[in-house]
Amino acid sequence: MTANDRLERQLVGALKRNLSTGRPVNVPEAGRLLWSIFCDLTVSRTSNGFGANPISYAEIQSYSAINRWPLSPSHIRIIRALDIAWLEHAASKAAKTTPEPTAKRTQPMTPQLFDALFS
Repeated sequence: MTANDRLERQLVGALKRNLSTGRPVNVPEAGRLLWSIFCDLTVSRTSNGFGANPISYAEIQSYSAINRWPLSPSHIRIIRALDIAWLEHAASKAAKTTPEPTAKRTQPMTPQLFDALFS
């Protein structure tokens, strides 16, 4: 296991603890810049009708260029791993809050009812 693999595990673990407990976590010193980049990118995250979009490589590249921080492929891999953990948490949270379907219609569909609904 490389140092970057260890750092990825530590940062993803810290993010999962933060998301599950809501309390601040101690980020390893070696990962503070990557944590900061991920937090900045998460705030500017876009969404669609089904939930949050993942952070794109283009957004990471733009952020890196604007701030003049050269990111290596291993840094980008760590940011993407954090993003995946965040998206998984958001999806599980959304699944828990999805309302159950309402009671089923007892009245049968008739041509008159169809016309009333769709005319």
